[in-house]
Amino acid sequence: MKLKTGLRLFIMVGLMLAILSATLPEPAKAQEASGGTAVGTTLTYTGQITDEDGDPLDGVYDFEFKVYDALTGGTQLGQAVAKDNVTVEDGRYTVELDFGPRVFTGDVRYLEIRVRPGQRIDAYTLLETRQRLPVAPYALALPHLWTEPNATSPNLIGGYRDNSVTFGAVGATIAGGGTQGKTNRVTDDYGVVSGGHNNQAGDDAGLTSDNSFATVGGGLANQALNAYSTVNGGWLNTASGPFATIGGGSQNEASSIYSTISGGLDNSTGGVGASVGGGWLNNASNSYTAIAGGYSNKAGEVYAAIGGGSYNSAAGSWSVVGVGYNNSTRGGYSAIPGGHHNLAGGDFSFAAGQRARANSRGCFVWADASNTHLDCNHANRFMVRASGGVYFFSSVDLNSGAALPPGSGSWATWSDRQAKANFTPVDRQALLTRLSNLPIHTWNYKTQDPSIRHLGPTAQDFRAAFGLGEDERHINTVDADGVALASIQELHRLSQEQAALLAAQQQQIAALEDRLAALEAALQQQVEDH
Repeated sequence: MKLKTGLRLFIMVGLMLAILSATLPEPAKAQEASGGTAVGTTLTYTGQITDEDGDPLDGVYDFEFKVYDALTGGTQLGQAVAKDNVTVEDGRYTVELDFGPRVFTGDVRYLEIRVRPGQRIDAYTLLETRQRLPVAPYALALPHLWTEPNATSPNLIGGYRDNSVTFGAVGATIAGGGTQGKTNRVTDDYGVVSGGHNNQAGDDAGLTSDNSFATVGGGLANQALNAYSTVNGGWLNTASGPFATIGGGSQNEASSIYSTISGGLDNSTGGVGASVGGGWLNNASNSYTAIAGGYSNKAGEVYAAIGGGSYNSAAGSWSVVGVGYNNSTRGGYSAIPGGHHNLAGGDFSFAAGQRARANSRGCFVWADASNTHLDCNHANRFMVRASGGVYFFSSVDLNSGAALPPGSGSWATWSDRQAKANFTPVDRQALLTRLSNLPIHTWNYKTQDPSIRHLGPTAQDFRAAFGLGEDERHINTVDADGVALASIQELHRLSQEQAALLAAQQQQIAALEDRLAALEAALQQQVEDH
């Protein structure tokens, strides 16, 4: 027996295929899928066989079909298909064949046919040479780019021949890539893998419609496992939360909804809307937390943020660590702009520098580089350690302000002659008079306990008496000191005048005493003479 004619294929897609044969030149007619059933890989084949004399055969025969990638030799593709007890009438027969997926990918294929009489166990007889099949039996395609039609939206598959779309998925795209043992896969509807290899879009959990629209741009061993999740590239990245995004990098995992990792190594997000910009081993584990970069930073409470650095922890809600090393916020709304080993432990607290510890609510602690703790254990306290001194300037030219010099216990104000103008002499006597009339009491601040007493005038009385200072609610220490010094000078002048007067009076008294002594001596002499 020999294969006398070519063939005719009826493919279960809505396309007409241009399949020509020597004796059957007409194109094959398409056979439509019914009832919206998804199209598989089955095709209908019609052939003709004759005996050695060219006479058409009749009867029942067994057939075996195989597909190869070469006219001779080559590699068998897909599975062998055996069809037993096929009825042949006037040499013609029709069978349905399914060689499995990934057989027709846009390259030329060749069909090998073997036959034997039906209901026999004899060896098959090879029918002459292999028959060339159409380049695109499923759809028109480029080499290594093919489609899998279905009733909704065809899947487009390119790259390595074993790249795959899970059966039942629709609208999926694999643009290319893949290699042996590291194929690209789309497991859910409308998923996309653009390239690379060993990438997966979809969760491969059975249903193809539960995690649709996942996307992997490329790279190696990346996974976009949830609906609308995206991995742009990199290596071993996993976007497992809905709408989660990973830009690139390596071994990053965005596991929560709307979370984002831009890149870096081994970063993770675990809260809604959490984000990591990059770096290494950073973990934004709660809702709307953010880490810009750095190494081994952890943002663990809602809306907490870390700018960078290493081993920093933002463990208070709405708290912030800017940069630095081993800093920790534990209070809500607390902040550490940077530094080393700082702690903002109270709500609304602030710590900066080295080893500043704002332990209570509202503490503000600024510590210098001294390697000892500066602890604030009282609510709403402002503490600064500056072993090199504290300097405040109230002008751009640095000619006004106040300072607490290194080791000092009191403030020094700027009083440089070069910083002053409009000098006017002081009537110290009048000033002393006004000072003597200035009401001075002991009192307590309303914001302090009544047992805490102070001594001095009110700012209003001081302003009315001397007209000094910026306003009538404050007493500038320079003015108070000036009034005191001028008054002291006047008192000194008066005391000097009094001292001179007393000295003159003492001289007069001494002279009078001398005269008195002389008179007394003369009188005594007269008494004795008589």
